[in-house]
Amino acid sequence: NGSNIRTVQELLGHTCVETTMIYLHVMEDEKDQTLSPLDAL
Repeated sequence: NGSNIRTVQELLGHTCVETTMIYLHVMEDEKDQTLSPLDAL
């Protein structure tokens, strides 16, 4: 959504930016299948 990758890396506690990039790539692939608990309200 335009967030700085280094900011996301710090928030997730990753020491390596490559780990953050992999994590975000996996989440992008699965975002349509994941429902937020708030969606049930």
